[in-house]
Amino acid sequence: MNNAINKCTTHVLNYHWYKPKFISGVGCMNHNHERSSLSTTSNALAAVNSKPRSHSINYVSSDYESLDYDHYESELTVREEKLNGYKTVVATNVIRWLIYFSIAICTAVVGIFIDTVIEYLCNWKFQSIQNCIDVKHSTVECLIIWILFTVIPTIIGCCVVLFMEPSAAGSGIPFVISYLNGVRIPRMTAVRCLLVKVISVVCVCAAGLGGGKEGPLIHIGAMVGGSVVEAWWKSFRNGPGRKIIGPLQNDQERRDMMAAGAAAGLSAAFGSPVGGTLMSLEEGTSFWSSSLMWKVFFCAAIAFPTYNAGKNVLFTNNSNPSESVHSKSIYFFGKFNENTIYFSYSEFPIFVIFGIFGGVFGALFVNINYRLSIFRMKHITSNRKKLLESVFVAVFVAIINLTSIILLNNCQTKLEMSSFNAVHVCCRCIVQQGVIMK
Repeated sequence: MNNAINKCTTHVLNYHWYKPKFISGVGCMNHNHERSSLSTTSNALAAVNSKPRSHSINYVSSDYESLDYDHYESELTVREEKLNGYKTVVATNVIRWLIYFSIAICTAVVGIFIDTVIEYLCNWKFQSIQNCIDVKHSTVECLIIWILFTVIPTIIGCCVVLFMEPSAAGSGIPFVISYLNGVRIPRMTAVRCLLVKVISVVCVCAAGLGGGKEGPLIHIGAMVGGSVVEAWWKSFRNGPGRKIIGPLQNDQERRDMMAAGAAAGLSAAFGSPVGGTLMSLEEGTSFWSSSLMWKVFFCAAIAFPTYNAGKNVLFTNNSNPSESVHSKSIYFFGKFNENTIYFSYSEFPIFVIFGIFGGVFGALFVNINYRLSIFRMKHITSNRKKLLESVFVAVFVAIINLTSIILLNNCQTKLEMSSFNAVHVCCRCIVQQGVIMK
C-alpha cells in the first residue's frame, strides 16, 4: 500500500502541473498497473493524471492566480509610516485623488479619439457611396464599394487582435469583472492591449458590424486605470516622490483604480455617472467600501462631462465649455419632447406583452448564443479560420445591409441630432437629387 502511495506521489511531482487540469474518474496506478485501493488518493490525483479535452470550456487552468488584497499591518509597516511622517500620508492621499482625476481625463480622451476616428471613416464611407451614385448610377459598383468598406476594416481589426494581442478579443467585460473580483488576468493592463482594443473597436464600428464601443469602453477604462497608475509610478519612483507614490503600488490600490476606470468608461459611453458607479459596485468589485464609492463616483462624474464637452467642441465647433456640457447630446437615447411622453392605463397590457416577448426572445437569444459560442470554440480554433469567419460575416452583413436599403424603400427625413455613423436601414445613404437606386 505504501509503495502504491509513493508511486502516485512521485508521479504527481514529476508531472507538469502548470498545464490545464481536468476532473475525471481516473485514479492513480501502482507499478503493476492495478488501480489503487485508496479512493481518496485516486480522486485527489485524478485532476493531475487526466488529459485535457481538446477545446473544452470546462477546465481549471493554473495560468490565473488570485490577487493579494490583504492589508498588512506589522511593526515594520508602522515604523515606516512613523519615519515618513504625517505629511507623507497627506501627500499620498492627495496623489491618490490626482490619479483618479487623471484616469477620468484619460478615459474621456480615449473615448473622444475613438468617436473622432469613427466619424471620419464613416463620413468617408458614405461620401464615397454617394459619389458613386452621382457619377455612375451603378448598383453593382456601389455594392462593391460597400463591401470593401466593410471587409477591409474587419480584416484590419481581426488581424491586430489575432497576431498582436489576442487578450484584446471580445468586449473585455468578463476580464474586468474577474480582475475586480480577485483574479489576476495576464496582460490586463498592457499598453499594447489598450492600443489593439482601440484599433479593433474603431474598425468594428467603421465597418458597420453588429457591435459598438459601449461595452469595450468599460474594458478600455479599466486598462486606462491600470496604465495611468503605472505611469505615475514610473515618473516618481527614482526621485523623492518614491515614498509618496510607493504605498499606491499594490494590488488593492490598483484594483480600486481599475474599478474607477471601468466606471468612467461606462459613464462616458452611456452618459451615466451613477450607472457607472452602480455597475462597478454590483457587477465588479467584491471588496467595496464607502471611501471607494466616492472615488469611483468622482472619477465617473469627471469623465462624463469631459467626454461630452470634447465631442461637442470637435463635432459642432462649439468652443463654449458650458454650452458643450449642457448640450442635447448628453442624453444617450436622445432628448424627447415632454408633450409626447404620456400614456394611459389601458396601455399597460401592451407593456406587459412587450415584456413577455422580450423575456422569451431574450432567453432564446442567450441559448442560441451559448450553443454557437461552444460550436465556435470547438471548430474555429486556428487564426486562419477565425480570419475567414470574420471576412464571411463582414461580406454577409454588407450584402444584407445594402439589399435592405434597396428593397425597403422607406426614405426618412434626417433628424438634426441623428448620428451619422449609425447603421440606418433606409435609403438615406443612396438617395441623391431624387434618384433612388432600384
